[in-house]
Amino acid sequence: MTNHWIDLKNSDCLLIMGSNAAENHPISMKWVMRAKEAGGTIISVDPRFTRTSAVADIYAPLRSGTDIAFLGGMINYIIEKNKYFNEYVVNYTNASYIVGDKFGFDDGLFSGYNPETKKYDASKWVFKRDAKGVPEMDPTLKNPRCVFQLLKKHYSRYPLEKVSEITGTPVPDLLKVYEAFSSTGVKDKSGSVLYALGWTHHTFGTQNIRASAIIQLLLGNIGIAGGGINALRGQPNVQGSTDGCLLFHLIPGYLKVPRTSQQSLESYLKANTPTTAEPQSANWWQNTPKYTVSLLKTFYGDKGSKENDFGYSWLPKCDDGATYTP
Repeated sequence: MTNHWIDLKNSDCLLIMGSNAAENHPISMKWVMRAKEAGGTIISVDPRFTRTSAVADIYAPLRSGTDIAFLGGMINYIIEKNKYFNEYVVNYTNASYIVGDKFGFDDGLFSGYNPETKKYDASKWVFKRDAKGVPEMDPTLKNPRCVFQLLKKHYSRYPLEKVSEITGTPVPDLLKVYEAFSSTGVKDKSGSVLYALGWTHHTFGTQNIRASAIIQLLLGNIGIAGGGINALRGQPNVQGSTDGCLLFHLIPGYLKVPRTSQQSLESYLKANTPTTAEPQSANWWQNTPKYTVSLLKTFYGDKGSKENDFGYSWLPKCDDGATYTP
């Protein structure tokens, strides 16, 4: 979902939230200003009035840590005002999928929560499937159990007044931001979200990013010029830790580290290559065998061959179920 910096100049609207790009990311901000020169709108949402806010067309203050409510209000606004890109939502997201009857949300908790382990049973969160294993769908998005309707119900808890109460952002400012960014939910416009550590350095940082992903999917701002969700990184310790092989559970290429029970390449690939019965699914990770063999060839060259699993047995392996995070 992350586009290159130069692509920012193609955006019609840029939501900079959880970031002071003008001060901390001057090179990427250069391309934001190119977008503004071409008629694009810059939005700065920040507890402080920063250098980014000073060059923004719209500035909205909010209380620290209330980003989810702010974004939740935008999701509710997009749905209630029919600002979502219907054609994109139906054809390129799972919004039409029918969710199983065991999934629910009540009193702040999703179904399947275990108070003792403080974990969820994800088996409760599954789609209904037909005899071939293909998820049941409703392209009209009217089925009360489809993802879209459940999403609509979930975020109906964030009307403007409630969001303003939580975030401290005046309702008129909320409307300016929501209207400006949701205007990109059409074929000939694109919007980009720019964030940094102001979003990620929270215990709920992942949920901040997920909320913005929901917004971009509703508006069809994924996979197009000037779109995406763009993390403004200083030192690439996020990408670098994976690409540089610094995380215990990954090897280069975002491939999973082999476990001791996976003594052969065949067993490793069987455990880590997803399959799907959905005919329209890209299922990009079905290419795991190709990526794995390519990596092994890079590691071991002529020493690895089909006869010896391309040297797979030489890879270090983690104990099954073991976690090596400090």
